[in-house]
Amino acid sequence: MKQTAVVLFTGDVRREERRKNLPRRFLAALHASVAGGVASLDGCDLFVRGDDRGLPNVCERFDARGPVSDQVSEIVALLFERGYARVVLLAGDVCRFAPKLLADSIATLKDTAPRAVIGRSGDGGFYLAGFNRRPDIAWHALPWFQPTIAERLEEELQVHGFELTRAPDVDDIDARDDAERLLAQPGLIARCLRAVLRSLLTAVTITRTPELLRPLLLIAPPYRRPPPRPR
Repeated sequence: MKQTAVVLFTGDVRREERRKNLPRRFLAALHASVAGGVASLDGCDLFVRGDDRGLPNVCERFDARGPVSDQVSEIVALLFERGYARVVLLAGDVCRFAPKLLADSIATLKDTAPRAVIGRSGDGGFYLAGFNRRPDIAWHALPWFQPTIAERLEEELQVHGFELTRAPDVDDIDARDDAERLLAQPGLIARCLRAVLRSLLTAVTITRTPELLRPLLLIAPPYRRPPPRPR
C-alpha cells in the first residue's frame, strides 16, 4: 500500500497575491518552503491543487476549478482510491509550517481505527486536515470561508466515527497586515524564509524567481524519524 499523499493548496498565486495585497512571489516563497519540508519526509508524495511552478517532486497537479468543496471531496476520494493509507491537506498561506508538524500529524494517523488530524487557524479556518480513510461527509454543506469551518469539520468527522486530534494552531495570511505581524514575531519562522519574505514586503527587487525559490526548498534540515523501538 502507498503511504501518505500530501496535497498543497496553492490556488492561483498571482490572483491571491493581488487579493491579499501581497507582493509578487510572496506566496510562491511560502509554497517552496512547504514543498521543501514535504520532500524531507520519507513516504510522502506531494500533490498540488493550483499553481505548481518552481516546486520540485510534484506527483500531479489538480486544477483549481469549481467550488472548493467539490475539489476537496474529489481529491480526497481519488487519492484514497489510488491506495494511499493517509491523505493530508495543507494550506499554502501559512508561515510557520515545519516538517516535524507534518511528521507528527502523519504518525497520529497510523492507526487501524478512523482518525483525523485538524490544524486550526486563528480566523476559524484550518490549515491542515489529515485522514487515514476517506471521510464520508457532505463537504458542500460545510461553511467554507466562514469562521466556523474548522469547528463544523471537526463535528462532522466525530459524527462519522473519526477520533480527532488537534495539531498546533497556526495563523494563515489573509492580508498584508497578517504577513507583517507574523514576520515581526521572533522565533516563529525559519531565518532564511523570514529574510526572503521581508525583502519582498519591503519591495527589494528580485528578478529571477527560480533563484529565489531554490534555497527555500532546503530551509529546514531533513527531519529524521527516530529508529524503531526494539521488539
